[in-house]
Amino acid sequence: MDPKSFIAEGTASGKSLSLGLNHNFLRGNAKSNFDITFKKNASLFEIESDFDIDLKEALVVNKDLFRKVKDVPLALRAHISGKEHIFEITKGQIDFNNLKSTFSGNVAYEPQKTAQIQFEIPLVNISGWEQFFPQYPTFIALGSLEAIGNFAGALDNLKNSRLDLKMKAQDLRFPILKEWTSKKGF
Repeated sequence: MDPKSFIAEGTASGKSLSLGLNHNFLRGNAKSNFDITFKKNASLFEIESDFDIDLKEALVVNKDLFRKVKDVPLALRAHISGKEHIFEITKGQIDFNNLKSTFSGNVAYEPQKTAQIQFEIPLVNISGWEQFFPQYPTFIALGSLEAIGNFAGALDNLKNSRLDLKMKAQDLRFPILKEWTSKKGF
């Protein structure tokens, strides 16, 4: 069967779904809601979706770089609409611990995986955030920051991507760790 000849149209939804996760970087329980409308024919693929996922009850670990334990808030919400290989994200929101961030933009997956995402982080107190970065046990953060930024570029080649970031800090204090400086000196 030729995938281009596949024809489908419909909707799907899930309310108050409980998911048990057992992945090397994500373990525990998650709750989710979603609504999806899709249409696929020989010449067009369209999708529209609203979703949210709550990972408060899950452990999220990336080696020693990052660790979110159970009961620390982590939630993702967004509206996504797409045609063919380009998806537009609107009303995106990430809530993590005491941070509330919004984002929007687009992601393309053909011919190359690229993204252009704008984000905003309102003023957030980062005191105590060292708990999330076990690789740096001597890192103690104090103060607050806010940021507005834009990411543009290839998702599979971040070295050639661009991150424009405007940050504003208040009473921000954290140590410059030896690991962050070059071997030849600072």
